Amino acid sequence: MGAAPVTVGRAPDSTLVLDDDYASNNHATISLNGSTWVVTDLGSTNGTWVDRARISGPTPLTVGHQLKVGRTVLELRK
Repeated sequence: MGAAPVTVGRAPDSTLVLDDDYASNNHATISLNGSTWVVTDLGSTNGTWVDRARISGPTPLTVGHQLKVGRTVLELRK
């Protein structure tokens, strides 16, 4: 059984609540698919970015990748 997805956004019921006016209420999810972390944009206004590239579908994250949601930058670490 896998872990529940992490929801990222401004909505108070998000797993990771951002105080960022450029993030959407329900901006993105981060989930574990086997041993790979995957980020998915949820139709956000300003997009979700991995290492300076806007993603258009589920995108794998590896350790050290930077994830940009609004003006907030997150980094996957071990």
